[in-house]
Amino acid sequence: ILDRLHDRLAMLTGGARDVPSRQQTIRGAIDWSYELLDEAEQRLFRALGVFSGGWSVDAAESVFPDGHDAVSALESFVDKSLVGETIGPGGESRFAMLETIREYASEKLRASGEYDTGAASHADYYVAFVERFGYSMDEERDFIGLYPILIAEIDNVRRALSWSCDNANRTLALRLLAPMWQVWHWLGRQSEGAQWVSRALRIPGDAPPIVEAHAYRTAANLSLAGADKASNERCRRYYARAARLYREAGYDAGVQGCLSNIGITYANNGELEQAIRYFTHSYRVARAKDNHGASRLAVMNLSDAYFRAGDRARAVACAKKALELAHLSGAQSGVCHALYGYAKTLVDVGRLDEARPIAREAIEALIDPQTGVYMAVPMAHCVLLQARLGALAADHARVGRLLGIVEALAPIAELGFDWGHSEMYGRLVSEARSALGDDVYERECSTGASMPPEDIVAFVLSDA
Repeated sequence: ILDRLHDRLAMLTGGARDVPSRQQTIRGAIDWSYELLDEAEQRLFRALGVFSGGWSVDAAESVFPDGHDAVSALESFVDKSLVGETIGPGGESRFAMLETIREYASEKLRASGEYDTGAASHADYYVAFVERFGYSMDEERDFIGLYPILIAEIDNVRRALSWSCDNANRTLALRLLAPMWQVWHWLGRQSEGAQWVSRALRIPGDAPPIVEAHAYRTAANLSLAGADKASNERCRRYYARAARLYREAGYDAGVQGCLSNIGITYANNGELEQAIRYFTHSYRVARAKDNHGASRLAVMNLSDAYFRAGDRARAVACAKKALELAHLSGAQSGVCHALYGYAKTLVDVGRLDEARPIAREAIEALIDPQTGVYMAVPMAHCVLLQARLGALAADHARVGRLLGIVEALAPIAELGFDWGHSEMYGRLVSEARSALGDDVYERECSTGASMPPEDIVAFVLSDA
């Protein structure tokens, strides 16, 4: 059975012979329902086989032939139990099929010769979707509310990417990727995003300059954190190439963003004077353009670089300035990021009483008030900061449980650790294990790792 689960329709091929054929097999049951549809309904049903993981009314309209009312068709399929309806994160209706039924619809779509047309329409729709809701390289957007909307469509984005790559459509694939790179990071799946970018960049040809620039910057972003010297130099080449393409496209904001990114490669190599020069220049360019989001990122990078260079006063001043800039931009996700950075800097310099309420505020700001959903990796970093505070208070049992939560939120290798984070994480594990003993540490860690999302929030905020 396990070997045949990949083909659900073929798995059950025989049933009792004294019942109608539609009751003998899964395929027979779905065939019977399908044949009850008229020709127009069959075509619409087949078209839905291009989706993966559910869809909205707008998405269904994008793959239906012109002139067909998606709402009426979907209501009809719901009434016939071929499609299920739920409420999505934005409060709109979402629809989905049981996977066996979806597989049947997809099979019929391919057999009809309509698959490529449907898949092309599907990919076009999701390019527009990710460009509307996804990460913009140089425009501050509020992802606290957008993240649940993006996650609901992640399987459809994967399907659109697969079709684009299989059909050697470089421009389409790269346009799908750039707005999604942060989503893979937030999910704790940077390696998956990096694999998609690598695959898309191997497609022959050239996309428009700004699309190519976003792609090379995305490739570097997904491999930057924790990179060794050789990887940092490769990332720097990618950023330099992206900057040239941005200049060719006349996109100044992209050039400025690459300056800050190049600074990170120098910081990762310990070349702090070079890093500070790049971050400072990036900040001045962004400030001149009143780009509060880009200014915030440049100043946050300056804060880290100054701390590593031993200038604690400037590190704290920059972290505080970044929070001011985040409030000016008005994006809650930017505010959350800056709160975390400010709290972390205060912990770094030993100002723990000031750090604790700010670290708590960062966690509260991260949670979408409508859905309760939060981004896994940013939450993991916030929880890790709480573990640092717990360790400084010698609350080792709490530290063990918090470290279990971190591991449950995202694989450690996917957290984007850089600038000493990996060493600090390893030190926390070692200290808690040594203080508690292996058995107690493993029990606390396991308890944290098994917590449901809502309990994670309650525990992390307790006694914070």
